[in-house]
Amino acid sequence: MAKNYKTPIIVEHIDGDGFHIFTEVKIGRKRYRALIDTGASKSVIDLQTAESIKKLEWVDNLATQAKGLGTEGMETKVARLPKLKIGELAIEDLYLGILDLSHITGMYHSLGIEPFSLILGGDILQEYDAVINYGKSSLTLKV
Repeated sequence: MAKNYKTPIIVEHIDGDGFHIFTEVKIGRKRYRALIDTGASKSVIDLQTAESIKKLEWVDNLATQAKGLGTEGMETKVARLPKLKIGELAIEDLYLGILDLSHITGMYHSLGIEPFSLILGGDILQEYDAVINYGKSSLTLKV
């Protein structure tokens, strides 16, 4: 039987253009703000954040081209993260794209919105049968 892992989300109004969804994730003992992006095919971590995580293993032979979020044509490096926690759910051996997200986080900062360090994309959302409940401000992942 599947087990549900529920974690809180924050829905932020984006300058009259809609809403973005955020949650908190944990890598090691440190907490990071993550954007939940249902339109992103892969999960990514910001380059500056990636450089600060000692247990992140850079995988040289998996560079790809990024698409979306104003990143067209930007080369993406890939790294393996031993463990990422979303609420009580621990995801092990997660491969993440690494992108310099400073242009996006700068835009958020100018709008008065706290920047984020990771994007949780469709790879995680689909694998864990994600359900976003706006009314209850929660993200449920199933294993």
